[in-house]
Amino acid sequence: MYIEIRQLTFLLRSFWKKYPALLYACAVLLGTYACLSFNLSLLFVEFLFLFPFLNSWQKLTTLLSIQALTAIYVFNAFQEPELEEEKVKGEAWVYPIKIREKPGRSKYNSLQASIRYFSPYSQKEKAYGHHFQATVLIGKTQKIPSLRKAYRIPGTLQKQGDTYLFYPSASRNWKSIPYTFSLASWRKICGDWVREKISSSTKNQYTQQFLYSLALADPGGDYLTYEFRRFGLQHILVVSGFHFALLALLLENFLSLFLPISIKRSLTLTLLTLYFLFLGSSASIERAWCMVCLAQISQIRSRPAYALNNLGIAMIFILFIRPQACLSIGFQFSFLATAAILLMHQPCEYLLRRIIPQRSFTYCVQIQVMDQIACLILQFLRNALALSIAVNCFTLPLVLFHFHRFSWTSLLYNLFFPLLVSFSLMLLFLALFTPLMGTYLHKINSLYTEKILNIVTHTPTNWDFALRINEISPIFVISYLSILTIFIVCLRESLEQHEKLLINWRYL
Repeated sequence: MYIEIRQLTFLLRSFWKKYPALLYACAVLLGTYACLSFNLSLLFVEFLFLFPFLNSWQKLTTLLSIQALTAIYVFNAFQEPELEEEKVKGEAWVYPIKIREKPGRSKYNSLQASIRYFSPYSQKEKAYGHHFQATVLIGKTQKIPSLRKAYRIPGTLQKQGDTYLFYPSASRNWKSIPYTFSLASWRKICGDWVREKISSSTKNQYTQQFLYSLALADPGGDYLTYEFRRFGLQHILVVSGFHFALLALLLENFLSLFLPISIKRSLTLTLLTLYFLFLGSSASIERAWCMVCLAQISQIRSRPAYALNNLGIAMIFILFIRPQACLSIGFQFSFLATAAILLMHQPCEYLLRRIIPQRSFTYCVQIQVMDQIACLILQFLRNALALSIAVNCFTLPLVLFHFHRFSWTSLLYNLFFPLLVSFSLMLLFLALFTPLMGTYLHKINSLYTEKILNIVTHTPTNWDFALRINEISPIFVISYLSILTIFIVCLRESLEQHEKLLINWRYL
C-alpha cells in the first residue's frame, strides 16, 4: 500500500513539474472559489490537490500563499451587490462591451457591459457593488449615445437567476465619463458589415442566424439553440479555440505566399488579436485567444509550446480580470472540455489502437487506393472516438448538473457534425477576406450550410434518446471530476514512461 501511494505521488509530481503554469492556475482557481462560493467539497479538492506536496514544505507554502492572496484580491477588488428587493434604483458606472439588437417583438436591445460601480439611492450597503458583469436592457425607441466611452447611467438593477439586469431610466440622460473609451461602437459597425454580407447571400433565416453565430459569437436564436441542444451540439454556436485555430491556419497559409516566416507569424498574431477585440469578452473567447496567441508567440521565439501550460496561463488571465467568470457555465465547460482533450485524448487514442491499429505511412503508400481511403477513414474514426470519450467522461456530470439531460444521440452527432461545420466556417472566413470571390463563396457557403443544418433541424423527435436526472449533487460532481483527473494524470504519465522505455529499448 505504501509503495502504491509513493508511486501515485511520484506520477503526480512528475506531471505538475512539467506543467507549472497549470499547477499555479489551479491554486488561483481554488482561491477564487473559496472567496466567491465556499463549500465543504472544496476541502476534499484541496486535500487531493496538495496531497503530492505534503512532504515538500516549500511547495506547500507557495501554493497555500497563492490561494490566500487570490482570495484577498478577489474579496477586495470585486463585489456583487446583494439585492434584498426585486428591483433597486440607483446610478451605475457602465462600461459598454457589445450591443445586440434583438429582432422580432422584443421590447429591448441588450448591451453586454461591465458595471464598475453601482450606488443605490437608498444607501443600503449590501446593494452597493463594483466590477461585476450585467446586461443593460435598452428600449428600442430609447435614444442612446455612440457607446465610445463609459457612462454614468441612472436606472434600476435587478437579478434574474445568476444574471444582473440593468434598466436605464428613459427620462434621464447618460453622462459620459472623461478619459475612458469603449470598443462597443466599433464592434457594432463591424458586426453590421458582416451581417450585411451574410444576409445578402442567403434568404434562409436559420442559415443567417447560424452564420451570425459562427462569425460574431452571437446566440443563434431560440429555435437553433433548441435544435442544437437536442443533440448536444450547442458548443458549436459558441466561438472557441476551434474558430481561432482554423482562422490562424488560414491566415498563415495565405500570408506565407508573400511574407517571410517571422513577419507572417507576427501579422497573424496581430490579426487574431483584432478578431478577439471584435468579438468581445466571454470565457471561451478569452481562453481561445490566449492559448492561440501563446502558441504563436512560442513559434516566433522558437520555443516549445505546451498546451496545458497555455491553458493554465489563460485561466490565470481570465480570473485576474474577471474572477466571477469561474461561476459561469461558459467558463466551466470551456476549460473542462479543453482540459479533457489535452489530458485524456492521448491515453484514449493509445488504448483504441488495440481495436483500430495505427498504420505507418510506408504501409499506407504500398496498399491500393481503396484500402488507403479505408485506412484514412479508420484513423479519423479512432481519433474522433478518442476525442468523444475524453470530452464526455469529463463533461457528462456537469451537463447533468446544469441541464438535467444528456442526449445519447450527441455521441453520434459529435463524431461528424463539427467536421462539417469546419468547412462552413472556412468558407465563411474566405468569403469575408477575399473581396473578389466573396460573393460566390458566400452563395456556395449558404447552400452548403443550409444542407448541413437540415441534418439537425429535420431529424424526427423520436430520435431524441436522452438520459434525464432531476437533481445531481454538486459534491458528487466535484468529487468525480477530482478523482477522474488524478486517475487520468497517472495513466497519462505511466503511458509516457512506458513509451520512453520502449524507445530506449529499440535504440539499444
